[in-house]
Amino acid sequence: MNIVEQKAEQLAAKLSVNELALVDIDAQIKSLQGKKKKMQGELDSFKDELREGMAENGITRIESEEHGILFRLDKPSKRVDISDESLVPEKFYRVKKELDRTAIKKALEVGDVVEGASLVEGKHRLTVKV
Repeated sequence: MNIVEQKAEQLAAKLSVNELALVDIDAQIKSLQGKKKKMQGELDSFKDELREGMAENGITRIESEEHGILFRLDKPSKRVDISDESLVPEKFYRVKKELDRTAIKKALEVGDVVEGASLVEGKHRLTVKV
């Protein structure tokens, strides 16, 4: 077995271990994201309940020296509510300018000149089956 084949065997072994580790990490991330979402929902629910209670009772400020917290009910800010986007005039839309790399590549491949763009050789792909 030559040196390149030995390195390939070492890489294959490392890839196997890392692939399993990545699957485990993804599962942990998903679990933590679920816990975070649940906790955020509970916190938002608590804040909504407190906000509504303060508003209903005319309370604008609650201070707690014990916990270093200040709850302050500010006047509500104005926000835009869109009931039907199709009725909003075009002047209120943003247009995102984005390059069409596929079209540029096709044009360059047939010999067209595209200022500011050129075809370059990419890297060889390495396919590893574990």
